[in-house]
Amino acid sequence: MSEPAVTEPVVSADLIAWRALCRELGAVGERICAPDFPAGPTDRAEGFRHLLRMLTFATQWSVEFGDPDFPAFVRTTDDAVMFGGPSADNRNLRARVDGTGTYRIAGRVGSALDVLFTATGGDMALGQTSVSHEVSASELTVEPDGSFELIVGGTERPGNWLPMAAETRRIQVRQIFSDWAAQEPGWFDIERLDRTQPYPAPLGPDRMAQMLGEISRWVGTSATYWNDYQREILDRVPPNTIEAPSAQEGGGLSIRYGFGHWLLSADEAMHITFTPPRARYWSLQPYSLGWFEVLDYRNRQTTINNAQALVDDDGRVRVVLSATDPGTPNWIDTAGHVEGQLIFRWIWADEAESVAPECVVVPVADLTVEVPIDRAAVVRRRRTSVARRHRR
Repeated sequence: MSEPAVTEPVVSADLIAWRALCRELGAVGERICAPDFPAGPTDRAEGFRHLLRMLTFATQWSVEFGDPDFPAFVRTTDDAVMFGGPSADNRNLRARVDGTGTYRIAGRVGSALDVLFTATGGDMALGQTSVSHEVSASELTVEPDGSFELIVGGTERPGNWLPMAAETRRIQVRQIFSDWAAQEPGWFDIERLDRTQPYPAPLGPDRMAQMLGEISRWVGTSATYWNDYQREILDRVPPNTIEAPSAQEGGGLSIRYGFGHWLLSADEAMHITFTPPRARYWSLQPYSLGWFEVLDYRNRQTTINNAQALVDDDGRVRVVLSATDPGTPNWIDTAGHVEGQLIFRWIWADEAESVAPECVVVPVADLTVEVPIDRAAVVRRRRTSVARRHRR
């Protein structure tokens, strides 16, 4: 019996783009093994996990949520997919928009501390750093049941309105949770009001090729951008210090960021002391080098915020960052990372205030308490809260 004839595939635009994507993924995997990236065995393994996480998001963002005429919100970062220094206290969403269009966001705000709606130019890693307008849920007219409508873009109008710039390409929604156990997420839908077609166009080879090309650029560019971004910060911030928070290009208009840096041996701790800022929200969170991911906040006590922190009788907050648990309430677990980056985040802060925390390196043994916190119970509550917030 003769073998069936093997025919060559038709070389279409989408096949060409698919082959290019596969080559790019191979190249970026080699790139993160270069000397300017973290090289330890754990760092390297986390790097490949990071690439898979970014590929997961980029595929959704480009293929399923890539049409500004028929947008929908997609979860940007959570406990399983993260990039670009996300906050463990957020449930972040984004939707693709055309800055010249008009949209309506509707839904329920939930019981988060607040929700920020931000019009941005796109992704920092792609050079799209413009942030033109922002409004918080607390500034909107919201019905007693939490429902609301927010018009985005178009001509100025009374009521709930968020302007956009012509270069706006996405709407970012940050739901901010300070009390993890008590606050519940909302839900949000978005619709373009001035589109001319009732349904999306059928998917064809050229559009698929565009999507594949966007995935390739997004993953390849982001992998190196955030590593370079962190290296620049660490060149500026000495080990075991934290800068005073300030506004940052590409960040939310209501958010201030204080960058920090730790470099500790296994028996050392970074002791951080500060007076709580005059802000509705603050947090202190650690990030891996190279990948700019917040350390595992589902299974470890790696973050702390204003609703979680114990304030001492003198009105000061004292936080211990270390690999070894000293049993203190305000502990940040480095998850075995000898070196990393910190962000001291303030949102809705007094504009006149910007103070750096006091930081000192001490032996962990000097800070260990006789009656330690029940860390297992703390982590159990964290896991439950994360599952509820991200609906898993």
